[in-house]
Amino acid sequence: LLRRYYALAELLLFPSTFDTFGLAVREAAACATASLLIRRSAAAEGIVHGENGLLIPEDSAALAQEVLAVCRDPAPARELGRRAMDSLYLSWDTAVARAREQYQTVVERWRAGERHHGPGILKKE
Repeated sequence: LLRRYYALAELLLFPSTFDTFGLAVREAAACATASLLIRRSAAAEGIVHGENGLLIPEDSAALAQEVLAVCRDPAPARELGRRAMDSLYLSWDTAVARAREQYQTVVERWRAGERHHGPGILKKE
């Protein structure tokens, strides 16, 4: 049911500045639906304005302007959605494989004697 809603939408509006990861943005991308997000929000990570989504300042007038533009001509938003699907969507298999690679790197570093000594600092012991 959720997939149908995403697929029917011209655009996902996600004007949050508080969400730390835009799972809904990735779900929409999986259905070739572009998202409109607040520029520099955490959920906007990976979005390039005009390439695979739309980014606006945290401003209701900017939001209205973009929504009206999509209502007048939805074709550009559909193209953004296709690009979002290519650049943002990750299958569960790919996501799990990437996470596994990252954990494997951490384990290898640990075994090599590298230890964390503060945020982002690895030292050889």
